[in-house]
Amino acid sequence: MEEGELALVTLKSRRIYVGMIHTATLEYEKTANIVLIPMLSGYRDGEKMNLCIEHNYSKWYAEHDITLDSEPRSAMEFRRVIMLSQIESLSLFDPASASALAMEQHPEKID
Repeated sequence: MEEGELALVTLKSRRIYVGMIHTATLEYEKTANIVLIPMLSGYRDGEKMNLCIEHNYSKWYAEHDITLDSEPRSAMEFRRVIMLSQIESLSLFDPASASALAMEQHPEKID
């Protein structure tokens, strides 16, 4: 993964983060980590492992005029360091594809 790409990270604890990859440090196994600027966070439910969003950082950033380089606060202040040993799965995240999949799972009723 490259810096700036959106990723979906599921931790072994079932916690999830969707965010922008800021950096990855992979030199030493015990300290290998990624640094993520969160856009969404939540968890996977216990039964079907569905994605449950609790926090929409993107919306909050927009409501408070926060960008990657805004002053006095920037999105960089919300970075999360995630140890690779805590990651269950990591994949690129495409918001358009995710929205399309969600719509397929929950089609609107037409009377």
